[in-house]
Amino acid sequence: MDFKQLIEKQFEEQGLEKYEFLSSIFEITTYDDELEKLLVDEVCEVIEVLLEQRNFEYIKDPDNYLKFIRALNSFFLRDKIQWGTSIRGAWIEAEGCQIDFFPKFTTTEHFQEFLKELIVFWRSK
Repeated sequence: MDFKQLIEKQFEEQGLEKYEFLSSIFEITTYDDELEKLLVDEVCEVIEVLLEQRNFEYIKDPDNYLKFIRALNSFFLRDKIQWGTSIRGAWIEAEGCQIDFFPKFTTTEHFQEFLKELIVFWRSK
């Protein structure tokens, strides 16, 4: 599936600013544009850490640790991760998950590919 094309199509159809589009996907509501941008950026950063399995390196920094724990407890991620015996070692596991505007993800790998494209989309100009 071409997730890049799917994301861009949904973005155009929604007619939102980029941060608003991702805020809706990540279920972030603040009524504060700058804070929403910051939170979207933080969630994307933590998702990238999870995808690259750099959790323990990342959370050595106290600011990153706070971002990490906050993101993992967000509405968006909390049912799409597993962590075994420690939240610090969390990984993405989301087979069969559903996100507004997008088809059901049949495998965790498809969901991870989608997340990678979502991060690229967020960081593109």
